[in-house]
Amino acid sequence: MITYIITTFLRDNLLYKSIESLLPYLGDNAVIIVDQGNLTEEKINWLDKYDFDAINYSRKNNPQKRFYYQVPFNKGLSWCRNYGVKKAKELRSESVFIGSDSFIFNKDIQKLDIKNTNYDIIGVDLRPSTCGWEAKLNLIEGVAFELDFIDKNNSICLNYPFFTVYDVEICRNCFNAKTDILLDTPWDEDLLLGEHEDMFWRLKQVGVKVGWTPNIVLEKQTDRPPEYLKYRNINFNDGRKKLKEKYSITGWVKYKNLDRAKENN
Repeated sequence: MITYIITTFLRDNLLYKSIESLLPYLGDNAVIIVDQGNLTEEKINWLDKYDFDAINYSRKNNPQKRFYYQVPFNKGLSWCRNYGVKKAKELRSESVFIGSDSFIFNKDIQKLDIKNTNYDIIGVDLRPSTCGWEAKLNLIEGVAFELDFIDKNNSICLNYPFFTVYDVEICRNCFNAKTDILLDTPWDEDLLLGEHEDMFWRLKQVGVKVGWTPNIVLEKQTDRPPEYLKYRNINFNDGRKKLKEKYSITGWVKYKNLDRAKENN
């Protein structure tokens, strides 16, 4: 079973669209919403409409495996993802899909099941985007992380029945992963930004095999309501300081071959 973990914060309209796009393709899998925003009456009605089992009110059973957890306000994206993975483990879910309230799903998501591959993590494509994110990941000591974008014409890849997977070391935060992998190497909850590079760097150190497929493409919603944007800007200005301190670097990310990333996109 795959558990889809959808984190959300102050973007209820996006959340509704995202979940409503996923449910037709959920099948026998589970979905967990981890909400660090506000539980409104409108949201309660929406959760009832789609048969979610919420911690704020009880249901006798939940045959559709739809769960909603309201967690402390602005607890942090990394904390919410780790929380969702732990809840998925309680469901005995072999793998999880890390999602967001900004993703619009489609039928192609049914093709992705990591258990039939030799990868620990497989990322999918996300549009629109200014450039790709599928790369080898290096750390330039004292400087920054480096993204070395893959060349599809000269990269190792494996072909499965419904998709092709390229070897990478980092992908975007929309991926299918073995549950135990993310339990063993969780997101650093002290990092408000830069948690992405940090986690994939640590995954690389322990030999986790990461892949990326261009054959499954999700749509990204880009709406940023004023209240959400206020907290995002605070994180943007302050969040990467801890990443720099953790690795003794002066920057964040350097692109080794940005033109290739744009071409791939």
